[in-house]
Amino acid sequence: ENALKANPFIEFAKVYADMTGVIHVQIRQREPVLRVVNMANLHFYIDGNGNKIPLSDNYTAKVLVASGLIEEDFSGRVDTLKTKMARDLFRTALFIRSDTLWDNQIEQLFVDLKGDIEMVPRVGGHKIILGSADSLQIKFRNLLVFYKKAIPKVGWDTYKTINLKYANQIVCEKNIIDSTKITIDINKQIADSTITETQN
Repeated sequence: ENALKANPFIEFAKVYADMTGVIHVQIRQREPVLRVVNMANLHFYIDGNGNKIPLSDNYTAKVLVASGLIEEDFSGRVDTLKTKMARDLFRTALFIRSDTLWDNQIEQLFVDLKGDIEMVPRVGGHKIILGSADSLQIKFRNLLVFYKKAIPKVGWDTYKTINLKYANQIVCEKNIIDSTKITIDINKQIADSTITETQN
């Protein structure tokens, strides 16, 4: 039992013998939800409980990858998260994983030089600036409205960035230079939410 518990990929292990002498083994594996590549190029997973665990030599988990300006260190052993950024990345990964649409659309997280979390989508030539993991429900709700109302009119590759970090609005930067600046009001769909376009 102790040998099983020492395995970093096993979250819970119990070994016991019943009255007939049959040995029973109960095991629960740790389930990775995010793979992190920190600034020192150390790779590790974060499991569903928010613990850092090493990569496995036997398999590669199909989970989001987070890279960029991530200072969270890793000793090679199971450990808790130490930095706010790592906790924000974990919360974001859990949120994305819990929703089929976002789990299919978002393929990578990146922390930029400003310390903002960016999301790389599978569809579309844009990046999505999330900022922090605060108000995830509202930010993703606004993004969904934007995808449903604005993207069908302008196409997936019109915008370079879709910025969700500001309260009650979405700020978009176009891929091409355009002298027109418009504000798309989505208050008809969601109260107090607006989409603002900016230029390069």
